[in-house]
Amino acid sequence: MSKLFKMTDLLQVAPQKELTDLTKTDKHRFMDSILSSSDSSVRGLEVTFNLSSSARRINNRIYTPKGQRDNIRSWTEPYAKPIIRNHDKNEDPIGRFKSVQWHSLEQDAIRHFRHISDYSKFMNDMDSDDPRRIYKALKRHNLLTDTRWRGTGELLATALIVDETAIEKFLDGRYLTFSAGSHTDRYVCGICGSDWAQGDVCEHRPGMITDSGDIGVFVTGAFYGDEASVLTMPANSYSSVRSMQMTDSMEVANVATEDLATDTTTIFISDGLVDLPEFTNGVSQE
Repeated sequence: MSKLFKMTDLLQVAPQKELTDLTKTDKHRFMDSILSSSDSSVRGLEVTFNLSSSARRINNRIYTPKGQRDNIRSWTEPYAKPIIRNHDKNEDPIGRFKSVQWHSLEQDAIRHFRHISDYSKFMNDMDSDDPRRIYKALKRHNLLTDTRWRGTGELLATALIVDETAIEKFLDGRYLTFSAGSHTDRYVCGICGSDWAQGDVCEHRPGMITDSGDIGVFVTGAFYGDEASVLTMPANSYSSVRSMQMTDSMEVANVATEDLATDTTTIFISDGLVDLPEFTNGVSQE
C-alpha cells in the first residue's frame, strides 16, 4: 500500500534584528508597552516636573547639554518610558512619559558670572562637549560646589500618572521629587580624562577630593532615558513637581521597533542619593 503524504507550506520567518537583540528584560518592557497601548479614554493626573539638569553636579557626575538635547526622543520613543517608585523595575509603572523638552536656563546662569565675556567663554566650553573642558570650566568658576547653580538647562517632562494610590500621594504632597534613571555611552573622569565606559578605569572615585583639591566628578555622554522614579531624596534638588492637572485622555503613539537594540557597553546610572558603592576590580557593584 502506498503511503499518502500531505504537502504543507514551509515558511521561513526572518525576525527583525532590532527585536532579537533585545535582552529578556527589554522584551518584557516592550510587550508591556504594546499591551498597555489603548485608544480608550484614561483618566489620570498629568504631572510636569524637572527630570534632570545640564552642566550641574548630580551624584558626582555632569550631564552635558548636548548629551541631553540630542537624546530627548529616547524618553518617549520607541515607547513611552515608565514612571516607577524608587527605581524598582520589578513593580508595575504608576504612569508613563508623555513628553520631554529641554529648556535653557540662560537668564539664571548668567548671574553667576561677572562679565558677559566670561559667560560666553564658559558656554563655548559647554558646547564643545569635551569632558575635560567642561570639568575645568565648572571648576574654574566654582560651579562644582555652588548649590545655587541650576545648570545651563533642564529637561522638563510631562507624565500621565494613572495609579490611584500614586495620584492621591501627588495631590496631598507626599510625592514631590523625582530621580532620572538613564544610561550613557561615556563616563569620563574630570580629573584625569579616563573613560570608564571604554574600560579605562582610573584610581579616582566619585566624590573623592585629591590633595590638589580636585573633586572626583565624571562627565557623561549621551543621556538615554530608561525611567523616572518618584524618590524621597533625589540627588538633584531641582527635580521636583512644577505643575499638575487632571486629564481624561492619554495619547499613546504607535510603538515602533527601530533603535530598540541595547548596547551592553553602556553604563546605567540613576539620580537617587545612595551610599558610595563598593568597587571590585574597578567596577561598581551598585
